[in-house]
Amino acid sequence: EIEDQFMVGDSLMVAPVIQERVRERKVTFPAGSIFYQYLSGIQVPILGNMSYNDSIYEQNFSSWRNIPLFIQGGSVLPTQSMKKVRNTYELRKKSIDLTLALDSSGKAKG
Repeated sequence: EIEDQFMVGDSLMVAPVIQERVRERKVTFPAGSIFYQYLSGIQVPILGNMSYNDSIYEQNFSSWRNIPLFIQGGSVLPTQSMKKVRNTYELRKKSIDLTLALDSSGKAKG
């Protein structure tokens, strides 16, 4: 049973480091799925198999400021920068970016 990571919707996997002074952790992904590191866009390398046909990935973290966040292959994620935004009027002037995470057939939808 996995109690320290979770999905946000169908596209985002959040795997926070919840212990003090820990610089790495293991993240479990569904077998056969493709995930990308959200900040870098690098595809997650799978290290081995666990029971229940899940795949495991271990990551070293260089900064305590970034929560490990992964986007599932086949997803489209709209984002918007919050830099220098003080209210919703200013936010409406900002562009919306789309992050595409391709699946094994090179497609994404959402």
